[in-house]
Amino acid sequence: MEKKYQVFISSTYNDLIEERLELIEAVINLGHIPIGMELFNAADDTQWEVIKRRIYDSDYYVLVLSDRYGSVDTDGIGFTEKEYDYAISVGIPIISFLRKKASIELLPMDQRERDRVNSLNKFRSKLSKRLFTSWSDKHELSKQFFSSFTNLIRDRPRLGWIKGTEDALTSNKKLSEVLIQNESLLQKITKMKQQLESTEKELSQFIEIDRKAKQIVEML
Repeated sequence: MEKKYQVFISSTYNDLIEERLELIEAVINLGHIPIGMELFNAADDTQWEVIKRRIYDSDYYVLVLSDRYGSVDTDGIGFTEKEYDYAISVGIPIISFLRKKASIELLPMDQRERDRVNSLNKFRSKLSKRLFTSWSDKHELSKQFFSSFTNLIRDRPRLGWIKGTEDALTSNKKLSEVLIQNESLLQKITKMKQQLESTEKELSQFIEIDRKAKQIVEML
């Protein structure tokens, strides 16, 4: 029977918006359920307690690391690193994707780590001690994910949700809620992509105007 797996996607956010969208779409296209910070609702519990519950309920954990350490909790440890450590502690199968150093060197400064370089290096070193996959751009990341995730499911199958089974029936309400969230998330993805395309178009137009202006100045 076809299973649906819940997949927790972990990463820093602002520097990896497009990459996260690629992975969310990939998970949905594979027929599974992506979970991440985009789906967190306001709650009375602390943010970390909410995150832990989402990870614990997930079948697989996907980590993407570029060159930002991200926001830290009150204990000084980054949420992305805490998520990774917690996933390991509760036995969730993990896929890690580390951005290639050559690709990192080409990133704009607002996507590079400046304040917590030591913490980032230690975290990267920790990840490197376990199996990981390298990537350079969102397209390569998406391609690597399809291959790695398919192999992970084959090598480490999980309970997941199967329609009609006793275990699945106890989770029907929760599954329905998540699927509704997925539909909402797909709409958000489409809107964000449209906004990104619009911004890129405006930037391209501005660059062209600036180029022509410089040509006119040189002719004067």
